[in-house]
This record gives sequence, structure tokens and C-alpha cells, in this order.
Amino acid sequence: MSVNFFKHKAKLVEAYKDVLDDNSDTDWALFSYEGNQNDLKLQDTGDEGLEELEPEFNSGKIMYAFVRVKDPNTKLTKFILIVWQGEGVPATRKGACANHVKDIARFFQGSHMTIYCRNDDEITPEEIMKQVTKATSNFSFVAPKEDISVPSPVSSVYQPINPQREILSSRNDKFWIKMQQEEDARKAEEKQKAVNLRKQEAVEIREREKKWVEARNQMVKQRERDIAEKLRAQKLADDRSDIREKEKAAWAEVLTTQRANNPRAMWAQREKEASAPPPQEPSYQPEPSYEPEQSYAQVEPEAQPSDDANQIYGNEPVETTADQQNNQQEPYDDQAGIYSEVPADEPSCSAEALYDYQAEDDTEISFDPGEVVTDIEQIDEGWWRGTAPDGSRGIFPANYVRLL
Repeated sequence: MSVNFFKHKAKLVEAYKDVLDDNSDTDWALFSYEGNQNDLKLQDTGDEGLEELEPEFNSGKIMYAFVRVKDPNTKLTKFILIVWQGEGVPATRKGACANHVKDIARFFQGSHMTIYCRNDDEITPEEIMKQVTKATSNFSFVAPKEDISVPSPVSSVYQPINPQREILSSRNDKFWIKMQQEEDARKAEEKQKAVNLRKQEAVEIREREKKWVEARNQMVKQRERDIAEKLRAQKLADDRSDIREKEKAAWAEVLTTQRANNPRAMWAQREKEASAPPPQEPSYQPEPSYEPEQSYAQVEPEAQPSDDANQIYGNEPVETTADQQNNQQEPYDDQAGIYSEVPADEPSCSAEALYDYQAEDDTEISFDPGEVVTDIEQIDEGWWRGTAPDGSRGIFPANYVRLL
């Protein structure tokens, strides 16, 4: 699509004439497109030469500058047309504006040379003047007509040959071919970089997944080792506990058999005496030496543990008085090896759970380690009855708790 000069024609022509006029201070005019359209507009003007013009170029736009300079060699005034194609302009936009250069050069008649610039290094005043001094021909300037208008298309297809124009056209074609080649090379390089980046990311992802799987496997193996170690330690502790319980029961049995009077037999004798009717009171006979007959069977003093048992439990032999012997006549608990039954008039005892126990039927209770079982009745050698923390009452194994 061709460039449009008509929308802002008045301002374009006014700025162009100011640069041509030697009596005017304006020595450059900068033009650009309006948005993404092809309407050419005046961007800015200035009177301080190339130094003032240099920072006005935008790397994201295509711009044109008409400048008046002094040739250092001939001291003559020359007019140059600068075509600026910023590095940030898309290639499609550059291609669309490539054919506008000829029309713009015809509109701004009188330029001695056209300079193409693409980056900041090529737009410096020193670089521009260097190209001006390299020019070998001095073009004679022909003043434009007062009325500048866009040339209308002719009906004939014939056009006179203009060598200078053909040279410029050839240079433009070569320039745009080179630009297209550079753009293709840049795209190919970016495509290859993207492919290499994706490959590198895929390798990194695989490495991360591999490390994660290895770390997870190590964690699982370590967890299995810890569980196995805990199970072995628990089994060893249970075995040791069973051994201690068996040893305690064995030594208790030894101590029981070594007593002069068996505590179980003594307890049975007491129960029998308690259930028997009281003896009848004998008739009074005033005899001075009369002593009443003893109502209950004389209980022999309890035999002391043997020296071997005292040595096993680390006790010193102790002499027992008569009162102590009487106090020792209490019910004997053959599980713990001590006299442990609680009289009926004392408050019931409580115990703390050492292990987890789950009831198998309605007659049992459940509890967790650390919970307290209350109102305990020691009904059997291995099973007691008590109240669980949830309020249920039933039996439970005695070796799962510790009396408080």
C-alpha cells in the first residue's frame, strides 16, 4: 500500500520549505507514520543540526529526516534524506514500507543523497558527515516549484530512463534483499535456540525426576528399617518382660513353699473360723487358776524366708517379733508374690494402662496407653474388673495396667 501525503500535506510542505530556505533557522525536519497507518506526518523540527536530531530517532519506528548541512570540503549547502529503520520494527512492517522510499524522495525534491540508518552507531553526526564528504559528485540543486503536489499517474507506461534513479533503485533492492536475508538468518537462529532450550529443559526435568525417585526410595527404605528396628526392640522388651515375670513367679513360689505355714491354708482356715457359729460361753466356776479356753485355733508364727531367698532379693535376714508375725497373717497374692487384697471397707483402687487393649465382647472393656481404669476388683489371678474411661465396666488383663 502506498504512502499517503494528503492528510497532513500542509504541515509537511511547510516544514520542508523551512529547511530549504537559507534565511530560516530550521535546518532539519523529522517525519513518521501516524500509528500503524501509511499516513505520513510531521514529527518535529529543529535548528541545531544533526546533534539535536540524533536523539529524536525511535528504535521502534520507521522515520524520515530532511536535513540541511554544510559540506566540509566544498563549503556548499547540501540537502540529505535520512531513512531510519529502527531495529525494533517488525520485519513485516519494514517490508511494507520499503516501497515508500521512492515516493518520499520524489515528494521531498532537491535532496543530494539518501542515507540509510538502522542503529544508533549509524545515526551519529560524525557518521552522517563522513558519508557526506565521501560523495564524489556535487549535485546541482533545482529549486522546487511553489506548488508541490503528489505526481499523478500517467496514462502511458513509458517512463524516461534516469540513471541516478535506477542506481538508487538497485541499491534499495540490494539493501532490502540483505535485510531479508538477515531477518531469515535471525529467525533460523532463534528457532534453533528455542529447540536447544526445549531439549535442555527436558534433560533437566528428567534429572529432577530421577533424583526425586531416588530420594523417595531411600526414604521408604529408611522408614522400613526404622519400623523393623522398632519391632525388634519391642519384641526384645516383651521377651525380657516375660522372662522377668516368670522369674518373679518362680521365686514367689519358692518363697511360698519355704514358709512354715502356707498362707493359702491360713486364709482358708480364717474363713472357716469366721463362718463357724460363736462358741457358747462356759458357766462361771470361781476357780482361782481358771483360764478361759481359746476360741480360735492358735496360729503358728509365719516362717521367715530362707537365707537363699534373702540373698536372691538382696535382703538382710531380719528377726521377726510376735506382733510382726501377727501382722503378716494377711491374704497372699500368688501373682505378685505379696499380700495385696484390699479390705472391703477401704476405697477401690485405680490403675494406669501400660498398653492398648480392645475388648473382644461385651464382658470386657477397652483402653489406650496412659488412660486410668477405676473401681478395680481383683477377681482373678490374671483378670480384674474395673470401669473404663468411657464409663463401661468389665474385665481386662491385669498385666496390661499398673496400680496407682
